[in-house]
Amino acid sequence: MGIDIYAEWRNMTPEESNAQITGFDATAGRVGYLREAYHGEPYATLVLVPEAFETGEALIPASLLRQRLPAALAAAEQREKTVYGETDPLEIQRDASSRLPVAAGGRTRTLTEEVLKSSEIEGEILDRDQVRSSIAGRLGMDAGGLPAADRNVEGVVDMMLDATQNFSDPLTKERLFAWHAALFPTGRSGIHKITVGTWRTDEKGPMQVTSGAIGHEKVHYEAPAAALLEDEMKAFLDWYNAKEDIDPVIKAALAHLWFVTIHPFDDGNGRIARAITDMSLARSEGSSQRFYSMSAQIRLERNAYYTILERTQKSDLDITPWLAWFSRYLPCLCCVKLGLCFVCWAISCASL
Repeated sequence: MGIDIYAEWRNMTPEESNAQITGFDATAGRVGYLREAYHGEPYATLVLVPEAFETGEALIPASLLRQRLPAALAAAEQREKTVYGETDPLEIQRDASSRLPVAAGGRTRTLTEEVLKSSEIEGEILDRDQVRSSIAGRLGMDAGGLPAADRNVEGVVDMMLDATQNFSDPLTKERLFAWHAALFPTGRSGIHKITVGTWRTDEKGPMQVTSGAIGHEKVHYEAPAAALLEDEMKAFLDWYNAKEDIDPVIKAALAHLWFVTIHPFDDGNGRIARAITDMSLARSEGSSQRFYSMSAQIRLERNAYYTILERTQKSDLDITPWLAWFSRYLPCLCCVKLGLCFVCWAISCASL
């Protein structure tokens, strides 16, 4: 059984309308379509769009959908446990001890995926059990028989938890320096010594994003010179911390693009950019509870992600394509068993 919901907005094009017809594929509804597959009756959709059940259709602002999203995902998480059962002892223990038992089951799972996938995007494969062990310890849980985490794992977890749990704290250069130092505790990226805990220098030449074999590299992007970084990052941080009347999801997209365009560190810029984005999304929801992993989706669409970044960075400052990609192509992966795609659906309407 299931329920299908279609979105409609002003100036909607025929292409956008047709894109919602997905053949009941919950992972493909990226332009307003939402399907909840359920056992017995609608469950989480009643929390997200209650008006639709009263009249069959409703005009609901995207901002209100985002406010309701954590509660809807919490309901979905609870329904998943009821229907399918929970088998992960770590998740069961977390649920039992949490003051928010409905929402907590997905918390460690999502944080684990975010840490793993953010590193995997950069070609670094972390041990899942070590990541879970580190997260468990920092959330006050018993890690049981999980192995102790390496320093590099602890550093990534420290950064991600600081970004999402302390999302309301100002983002400062000292905080960024601490994140960067946590990512590279040995002062090296692989076998190469790098500048850690401060802005990069140009001692080894300009900062370039490249691909290809040594000697045959293709330059995709060249970042601002090191001499400009202090002023560039001050402008970014002042903007980021300012209280502005701007859609918070749009601000998250802008922050991600702006930071990776400046590329202020020798290495780790992508992981820190994704941490900043998670911090921004936590601010937008006013909650440290994470129910979806942005890095997991970027890992799935890695080529598209780098393509739209390169195209935007080389354009004439028209960032519309980047905003469209960010707001419409980050579907959630947290409720696949139920056939839910709430995050995708709500965020896809965020800029309308």
